[in-house]
Amino acid sequence: MGQNWLIQTLNKHGISVVVTEKGHAADLTATDDESGQSVAIKLVTNADHPFSVRRYDEQDMKVVFVFNLKEDFETRAYVHTPAEGSRIGDEMGWFQTRSWQKEGYYRTPTRTERLRATVAPYLVNDDWRQRLFGTDQR
Repeated sequence: MGQNWLIQTLNKHGISVVVTEKGHAADLTATDDESGQSVAIKLVTNADHPFSVRRYDEQDMKVVFVFNLKEDFETRAYVHTPAEGSRIGDEMGWFQTRSWQKEGYYRTPTRTERLRATVAPYLVNDDWRQRLFGTDQR
């Protein structure tokens, strides 16, 4: 459900997507149809509102977190690098938790106002090329 939403959304913005084989850190590879630039994407989806961060060995990719898949008109996507995800976790104080220290992973069951403010800079507002490739929309 989330993968289809992301692929359709990226295609509408002139970005082609290839699904990566199982066993890779990234789930998708996105390519800007105009510039030819490519980026690996780790897709994290949730039908409701939780947010999570994970420790990734591969740093040269983008993490796309998609919320509210149950309500298409309210579906939102956030894009960040693994390093930016670590900064989010650090700002939220999640790195002191047992799950982060043992598993390198933290998931929050609720989206607080503090979390909304912390992730707000990563919200995609139709600026997919900028978020994924660092280039302007055309």
